[in-house]
Amino acid sequence: SETSGPRWDLALDLLQRGQAFSLGRVTFRRIDEATVEAAVASAWRQVTEERAREALHEARTWVENLLASDEPFRRTVGESSVEYVLVDDYDTGSVELCRLLGDEVVGLKPPLA
Repeated sequence: SETSGPRWDLALDLLQRGQAFSLGRVTFRRIDEATVEAAVASAWRQVTEERAREALHEARTWVENLLASDEPFRRTVGESSVEYVLVDDYDTGSVELCRLLGDEVVGLKPPLA
């Protein structure tokens, strides 16, 4: 959870080399030269659009603040866009639940009854 020191330096090195690292509920990974993904682990069994929007907007605000305040993170991300994805994280993998495109939540399927 610290954004300074040797562990932070290692996390940024992992991101630069295309490997993932987690900070809180967000896992960062470089998808390609132009894209960094910020995958937010869902905290709910049933995800509604309102919950998804809240989690994804919170992650975006947090990442934007990190970009504004942390020079090493900003250099590592560079000119890449950041994509925000809500995932069901089950320890050995994850499944995408939806994405944030602009201010819209896309791809979310209705909760199961």
